[in-house]
Amino acid sequence: MSSKRIHGIVSVMMICVAFTLIICGYSRVIGRKVSGENIRYIIDAGHGIPDGGAVGVDGTTEQELNLAIALKLSTQLDQRSVAHMMTRTDENSIYSEGETIHAKKVSDVKNRISIANENSSIPLVSIHMNSYPNSSVHGIQVFYSDGNTQAKDLADLLQNSFNTAVQPENTKVTKAISKNVYLFSHVSNPSVLIECGFVSNSDELNKLKTEEYQQQLANLIADVLASCG
Repeated sequence: MSSKRIHGIVSVMMICVAFTLIICGYSRVIGRKVSGENIRYIIDAGHGIPDGGAVGVDGTTEQELNLAIALKLSTQLDQRSVAHMMTRTDENSIYSEGETIHAKKVSDVKNRISIANENSSIPLVSIHMNSYPNSSVHGIQVFYSDGNTQAKDLADLLQNSFNTAVQPENTKVTKAISKNVYLFSHVSNPSVLIECGFVSNSDELNKLKTEEYQQQLANLIADVLASCG
């Protein structure tokens, strides 16, 4: 076989490989779950490999807990016929480019922003975990996009539901999301950020790791979301 022909075959193969990588990377974004046509909520499981988020006292990563609750929430919304979309449905973040962890994190947040901005009138519900140097700090707290009445009302309903059902001793109240949180400062959606607990608190982390508690939180969130709008 001539060297010219070999070179041609290699070139074609390289193009095919490059095209496959592009498609696979892009599908990480467009392959998100969409449930129903008239989408009422965007459910965002924070972080995702390679960005594990906060790390618990036993090594549990925030991203896995976020995903577990978000998937259970999605199932509950389906059961209540509440149309929604998910930013991610597996352990991976939704980066579509980048070689370093930092570059992948940047790509991931840009893709989440793109999803939100393509659906800017739809409430964004982001599931996260908290962490704090003082391991005694615990409790669920809900944040909302500053200046957005719809987001504030939704956050208040969620916080009241959590305080009543699972943490009656909790004195936390809703707060505006800090302008320093890049994702929320670049979207106009009515947004709520649910910090489902502190992975830095061993007792709370142990609860957050159980199917029963994850399901309870998912049920509470789904009830509130289904009752709104």
